[in-house]
This record gives sequence, C-alpha cells and structure tokens, in this order.
Amino acid sequence: LSLLAQATPDNSGKSTSGLKIPEKDELRPYKYEPVDLVFWDKVEDLLSDKNYPEIVYLGAENMEVFDLSTPEYAEGKLAIGLALLKMKFTYAATMLFMDIAKDRIGTHLGYAALNYLDEITQTYYFDPKELTEDFLNSYEFGELPPKIQSFVSYNQAIYNSAFGFDKWAKPEYTKIHKFSYWHFQWMYLSALAYINKNTPQTALQIFTAITEDPMAPETIKDKANINIARLIFEEGQFEKSLELYNRLALDIREKGRVLLERAWATYYLKDYSQALGMLRALEAPYFDASINYESYILEMVIYKQLCHYETVIEAVDRFNARFRSAFDTIQKRQPLEKDPTIARMALMEYDIQDQANFVDQLRREYDDLKAYNWKQFPFFQDMLSRYVAKDKEMQIRLKDDIVRKSTRIAEDLLDAKEQVDFLDYSAKLDALRIVRKGENRNYTSEKINYLKFDTMFWLFGGEYWLDELPDYKVLITSQCDNNNYNSAPQKTNDIDDEGDF
Repeated sequence: LSLLAQATPDNSGKSTSGLKIPEKDELRPYKYEPVDLVFWDKVEDLLSDKNYPEIVYLGAENMEVFDLSTPEYAEGKLAIGLALLKMKFTYAATMLFMDIAKDRIGTHLGYAALNYLDEITQTYYFDPKELTEDFLNSYEFGELPPKIQSFVSYNQAIYNSAFGFDKWAKPEYTKIHKFSYWHFQWMYLSALAYINKNTPQTALQIFTAITEDPMAPETIKDKANINIARLIFEEGQFEKSLELYNRLALDIREKGRVLLERAWATYYLKDYSQALGMLRALEAPYFDASINYESYILEMVIYKQLCHYETVIEAVDRFNARFRSAFDTIQKRQPLEKDPTIARMALMEYDIQDQANFVDQLRREYDDLKAYNWKQFPFFQDMLSRYVAKDKEMQIRLKDDIVRKSTRIAEDLLDAKEQVDFLDYSAKLDALRIVRKGENRNYTSEKINYLKFDTMFWLFGGEYWLDELPDYKVLITSQCDNNNYNSAPQKTNDIDDEGDF
C-alpha cells in the first residue's frame, strides 16, 4: 500500500499527472525499424488491406528460407504474430512475441515484440503468471523506449510490491511514464488498496481523479466508474449510481453482476417494474456464468412488498429449482467444486474472474484457429498443442481456486436458503393478514398508452435479446389495498420489452 499510495491525487482532487496535454514526443508510440525493408513493406501493404492470412504465409516463408539464428527469421515470426493479433488469436500472438522478446533483447525486434505484448495486456485477457511472473520478471531488458518501459516497469513493480519487495519495486515504479496507460492502472490499483484498508473516501477521490483526467484510457475509466457507482450506492446516491451503471461497457461476468446492482438501486428508488424486469432478464441463459442467488431474494422482497404473495411462492420454487443440484451436493457431502453452480459462483470472485474469462477466450481462439489450413507450417501444430496445454494448466489452477472458495460459497448458499424459507413462510403468513392502517405499500407501474407512440411495448415471448435486456419491465400494481389477499394475483410473470423511438 505504501508504494501504491504514491499515485494518490493531491488535495485538489485532480490526478498527480495534471490535466495538461503532453508534448508530442513525450510518450510517442513505438515505431518498428525493420530488418528487411522490402519484406516489411509487403507486410504493411497486407495490413492495410486487412489480408492477415497472407501475412502468415509471407512470414512462414521467411522462417523457411532463413536460419533460426538470423534476424530475418525473427522478423518472419514477428509478422506472423502481428497477423494473428489482428485476427484476435491473442494467445498464439503472445507466445510468438514472448519468444522474440527473449531471443532479441536490446534490438528493434525485441522492442516491437514487447510493444505488441503491451497492446495485448491492455485489451485482452492473459495469464499474468506466464507473462508477468515467468517472463517479464525473469529477464533484464535493458533501457527501453518510454512507452515500452512503462509496460515492463509496471509489471515488474507490481510483482515486487506484491511480495513486499518495495526496495526493488520503487525504482521500477519511477520509470512508469505519468501519461501512460500503466500509470492510470497503478492509480486504479491504489484506489482498490484503499478500499481494502477501509478508507473508501480516499479511494473515491482517486477513482474520480481517473475519470476526470483526459489522458486516462477509457477502459480504466470504465473500471473506475464501476467502483464509483458502488461506493456512492453505499452512500445512498441511487440515482447517480444508476447513471454511471447505465453507460458502462462490461464483460459477461461483470455485466451480470452490474445488472443485479442496478436492480438493487432501482428497487431503492421504488421503480419496482424496472427492477423486476432486470431481475427477470438475469434468468437469460446468457447470464448463467454470473449466477447469483441475490436476484431471487430481491425479487421475492419486491413481490412481498406489493402483496403478490402467490408470486413470492412461485419465485421460491424457481430459486429451489435453480439451486437444487448445489443443495443436493452440499447435503450429500459430495465434492463441492464438482457442482456446476458452485463452480460458476466461485469463478465470479474478483481474484479469479479474469482467469476464468481468459479460459473462455482461449477456447474460442483454439476452435477458430483450427479452422485454418496451416498444417504445412511447423509452428502451427506446436501452437495448437500449446493452446491445449495452457487450457489444462489453467483448469488445474482454477480447480484449486474453486476448491479453496467452495466451502464459503456453500455456506452462503445455505444462508440464502434460510432467507428464502423465511420469505416463503412470511409471505404465506402475510397473505392471511390485513395491511396495517397508515402503511403505504401502494405502487402502480407505468401504463401503456394506446394513443401515443413515443414509447412502444412488446410482450415478452421467451426470447432474450442482449440489446434489449436493460429495457425489460414487469408491469405490476400493488395488491395491498385489495380486501381478499388469498385471491390469485394479477399476472406479473410476463415481461414487456420497452423500446424508445
């Protein structure tokens, strides 16, 4: 924390980088100086045409013609790596770039390889153990161009700081350029460190400084905004929190988590129709990877609040059906990590979420890569084998993490089951009671206007569309003023998809 705290903004609330625009040459992008100008001109022409497979053939020819020890051979490999990166085969590109960076330290080939690794780590998922621990912290790369130096120094500083080697970490930290992506990533981690130290106001100040700095990358601003939304939610600023949530771009697991957080904020604002729509959207198969029992509990609370007691019981049944396999596994004392539901919930934990996303990315890339007819190239089969080996390695590591977390998750599920059973019991009991005089439990959802066409409604037909999920609503009215509480409630299980024109 002591080293991370150096990124704390000053008392003005602005970033220590200031808000001035840097000089053009202060952190200019690295430009590769080719070994063979004719060859690299062809590569750049093919890049312009987005003919990436042809670059693979061109690079493979170089690797066949030239000896393994020559720079021309390495340049052919660099071209293949660049083509694969453009085709989004990021792990294949990572393997090639790491090989080049290790073999060509201190050369433009080595610089270019590190530069592309920098690009991958900013944009895609990767294995930090392989790239940071086993590679970047195992080699001395010498003096590097400023942009590349920031990438290497950040990873070395973070690694050393994590193990308490601040004496080694601090010199590397000072090499991180104040306008680089990695300076803002360091600021972001420093804010998380303050949250862990239970000083959320300092964290909020740093997150805010990131979002207000014009030099901060959008991806880091998004991560900062997620945390700002969570912190101000805890302060009761639900409307402002929702404004932030609504403009975030997220991965699948984080998207499901944030949709649930939005539902809670909407519930506290008493927009029950919108909140129920979000909760029902979370039942889409798309969100299986981000399963959370809280969505069912919140749904029951809302229906109970509006005196839809039979619907509470229906939600209880859906909860029990959704988590039945997990409860069976717990009751039979079987290995918890083998249950798919418990495993998915473990993979939602922040410290392994990116690893799980990396495995998903790895498998998609492997399936797509196999479709290419590159079997004649020696590097291709080796590349596919390394994908398979990395998948197996990550599975072993993730299994260990899931085993470590599964006991606590099982305990959380049992606690949730107690809450659900209580809601089930109290809903059945409340159905026999009369609402106390003066208790305000009235609610009416938005009415469909059949004369105006500024807003259109469509009845939910069982299909989920990603771009429409935030607009789902359950058109519901409180039944608490009804005299007969045991009568069947109005139908609330149909979700209307609202689209604004």
